[in-house]
Amino acid sequence: MSREYISIKIEGDFIDSFIYSGILFLVSANSQISIYNWEGLLSNISDKRPLYNFLKDCRNGLNLVEDEYQKIYIEEEQLKEHKLGETLLLKAWSTDINVYSNRLYIADENGVDTVRLDFDSKRLVQNTRFQLWGKYAYKISANDNLRIAIAAGSNGIITAFPRNTTIRESEDIKTIEINSYDCEWIGNNLITNSQDGSYVSVFAELPEKPQEINIPDSFYSNLNRLKRQTPETIKIDNDSQASIIYSWMAGRKLFSLLNNGEVIGKDINILRDIKTKNTTLLNLPISSRVLAVRSGLFGAVIEIGDNLFSLTESGVDSISHRPVSWRVFPRAKNYLNHLHIVENDHLAIRAYFVSSENDSDDYGISFNEVI
Repeated sequence: MSREYISIKIEGDFIDSFIYSGILFLVSANSQISIYNWEGLLSNISDKRPLYNFLKDCRNGLNLVEDEYQKIYIEEEQLKEHKLGETLLLKAWSTDINVYSNRLYIADENGVDTVRLDFDSKRLVQNTRFQLWGKYAYKISANDNLRIAIAAGSNGIITAFPRNTTIRESEDIKTIEINSYDCEWIGNNLITNSQDGSYVSVFAELPEKPQEINIPDSFYSNLNRLKRQTPETIKIDNDSQASIIYSWMAGRKLFSLLNNGEVIGKDINILRDIKTKNTTLLNLPISSRVLAVRSGLFGAVIEIGDNLFSLTESGVDSISHRPVSWRVFPRAKNYLNHLHIVENDHLAIRAYFVSSENDSDDYGISFNEVI
């Protein structure tokens, strides 16, 4: 599927980015995190109301027409004007960040820290910062009820369950014995990739919080019991002779890239009876290591060696060579169409256009598939 997009270029020396509920998080090369008012940064196009509304929430973009496509440039001075709160100093060069349920998570060579985000004031509450995990962390993936998964290399997949602003290591940290370099937690399924292959861990479904004012203690005791329950972990296999070198989820679709260049799609709803949905032969340089794959509304993005590719119904296209970092937002309906690519002197944001509420690429996620 060929899809047009608006290009937004933000000047600066960054290493990572994240967008969450109208707040843009930027990690600078001097190991600091600052947050910015996303709507404020778009103020120079506020007179173009349809475009402005679309960039606030891509579901508002159904009526945009081709002559409204444009490039948007945000200079460093304009960025500073819309800064929110104080800058957060980091302990080291971050390897990953994640924002979920008003919590910022930061991974680096020292471990994983978390800081609460006060959404009403749009400020990071810096005195709430504490460490969840104290060893090298490659990737992190947050989930509801303060659950977080950490790809920690030879230390395994670490699942941490903090208690608001504290954590008890003996009770609140569990380990899945997989030598991991990447993980993605969507719903109750945690996909892990390692040099040994791809795995899926299925966690217990957590109960919804009652609406009543006085919530019984039994609810919390049951919630904590289920959060700490050992998941069922299964290696993702393929029926053919070709082996799986990477797997990822797009909503409830499970995709796997094979060492012969094929991508197979499966349905993850019934874990032990997964049926193949489609097979596509790709011309990818898979002799290099596959570092990460993620899906957005517009398709999938694949990082192989020094190169970044898009995978869509139309085929494979080169996006970037040696990007500093990149990110899509498969769990955010407002920004399901976003692709962030940090280059050497700027952040490039591609906001892909949406033609209908059910519009998504075969390798992508539609709005009703967001978990």
